[in-house]
Amino acid sequence: MKKILVGLLVGLLLLGGGVSWAASKPDLRKEAEDITKAGIVGPGSINVHRPGDIQMSFGALTRIIPTMEDNYDFGLGDVDSFVPGDIFQNHPNEAGWLSNSYIRVENKLYFNAMPNDEIWSFYACLEFDGVVDNHVVDDRGNDDPGVVDIKESNSNYGLERLHCTVLMPFAKSLNLRLHAGWDVYELDAFDGGGLIYGDDNPGFWMTGNVGEKVDFHFGYHKLKENDWQISNLRRGNHDDDRDLYSVAVDYHVDKKNRVRFMYAFDRIRNIRANTLQNFLFGSAVNEKLGSKQNELNTQAYALNPLVPGIVVGGQVITEHGTDGSTTTRIEGGRLDTAKVQAAAPAIDLVAGAGTSAKLLGGQHLLDQADFSLTNNYFNDEMPKADTNSHHIGFYYQGDFGMIRPFFEGVYQFGTADNTGLGKYVDYQTGEHFEDDYDIRAYALAGDLAFELKEYFGFTFRPHIGVMYTSGDDDPTDDKLEGYTGVDNLQRFSSHWGGENTIIGDTNMVLGSVLYGYLPEFYGSGTPVATGGLENFAGTGNGRGDNPGLTMFSIGLNTAPKRFLIYKTNVNVFRYNEDFRMPSYDGSIHEIDSGYLGTEWDNETILALSKNMFIKGQFSFFFPGDVVDDITKAYSGKKKDDVATRLAFELIWNF
Repeated sequence: MKKILVGLLVGLLLLGGGVSWAASKPDLRKEAEDITKAGIVGPGSINVHRPGDIQMSFGALTRIIPTMEDNYDFGLGDVDSFVPGDIFQNHPNEAGWLSNSYIRVENKLYFNAMPNDEIWSFYACLEFDGVVDNHVVDDRGNDDPGVVDIKESNSNYGLERLHCTVLMPFAKSLNLRLHAGWDVYELDAFDGGGLIYGDDNPGFWMTGNVGEKVDFHFGYHKLKENDWQISNLRRGNHDDDRDLYSVAVDYHVDKKNRVRFMYAFDRIRNIRANTLQNFLFGSAVNEKLGSKQNELNTQAYALNPLVPGIVVGGQVITEHGTDGSTTTRIEGGRLDTAKVQAAAPAIDLVAGAGTSAKLLGGQHLLDQADFSLTNNYFNDEMPKADTNSHHIGFYYQGDFGMIRPFFEGVYQFGTADNTGLGKYVDYQTGEHFEDDYDIRAYALAGDLAFELKEYFGFTFRPHIGVMYTSGDDDPTDDKLEGYTGVDNLQRFSSHWGGENTIIGDTNMVLGSVLYGYLPEFYGSGTPVATGGLENFAGTGNGRGDNPGLTMFSIGLNTAPKRFLIYKTNVNVFRYNEDFRMPSYDGSIHEIDSGYLGTEWDNETILALSKNMFIKGQFSFFFPGDVVDDITKAYSGKKKDDVATRLAFELIWNF
């Protein structure tokens, strides 16, 4: 009886679904295959066709990635005196907060539907992406340490992509198509330098073309929504959102040469001025800054011109003599020579370098929390700034056979008002910071690739490239001149990117955020966000006062066999401007511009079939002088261990 029921069920499925086996008619199979080639649905090679109407396809991607990492903090955690320990070994990416050795699994399930006339389309993708262990897999992908009974948890598969389209019934010559949902939408993420935007934020967008020469798309995307969140009725201003408006126009000079013009308006109302250090350990520093003056552990005093620096730490001691005199001094603490002289009362060192200090004459004590930006660096009470950031630019991708040039230029402008910084004073100059800022920054990128297949008999494409982003060097003016994109996406650039990069997978010592190479976690002293990946909003990323980056890149992409690909890049990084870095003890350090380090990334892909691949990745970051200065500012010791990342990736894709 069971066999009969199974046979009937299979028969009904075959009749009703019309599975495109080898016995199917060639035209139906061809139509079903075309659904994945239309460009308006997702991947998936398992084709199902209902004759005369809707075609469907399904598929999956599985990536199992054992990974080994070492010295992501360049040895900073090995310094015994560095209280936060291994905190900088951690780095968040798509799978969560990671460090050291782990097994990451990314699994996607694809579902597509489209009628024969392609009037509309539907694409959805379910995904699990995380680090696995026994608890995770037994709990069906939901790693919730707070749940003891695993039966109370649910699977962690979620709707990673949803992309629905419809062809507009008007302006048919423009081939206008409306897109809705969340799928990859980009301005310059792949063929460009990754300077402006590319993400899968939810929204609506239109695509179309004018003849064969011009393609265009424009869209609206919601990066942060405040009004629809009903779990917290006391959520503040209903306008605390982040919205992105963008447009891109492609002009095809010919079939191989293209120019893209781009514009993006990033309306930010949800991000306070903040620093990475406050996000990581601001609570501990606030306890020090908030103590009473005679118990103060982080009191700072400006020194006389003979000793440039500030005494940080120690205890304020007041003694009353028998003659009625009063003497005030600092006992303990240290001399921070990274601080330059401030326009403040001079003090006289007594007993050596910073062990104690005595106020001269009738000068009064000066509270660092009121005088310097330290209070702002470790303060969660800042207002959410009204930021309007605009990006306008273009890139050119050429192909002249052997020579393939690329160039991109972007100008960032706008305003950041009501930042809350105006009540603070710069410890170097004694001047108040501004409340309102003008955004004035730019970025340039170029690359020259050489296709030498004619000489080698297989793909052999070396390249040399450069990228420059402007930096901010003055915290006391009303300009934010450190360039940052809506997202920084250098990791996705076909010219110098790669998923296996150390700097592009978030590195808090280098100041970089996931997908980008720019030092957006650092700045000259006015930590106002003018962009940056929304997933990190509020952590101190996207700073408009960042020091800027110069990158030189040289690499090779080659495929000596159809089933074997090797790609390597050597990227050399320099920070363009000096910047200030708060440390764990509440002190501020001046870090000089200069050589950050060199990263060498390697990737080898071996295809065992058209659906199964093995990928090997090995990357090294060789730190430079800037890393030495950063690690010394944090721990008191320079650390320059080489950071490494090794990964072995198993991929099934159909």
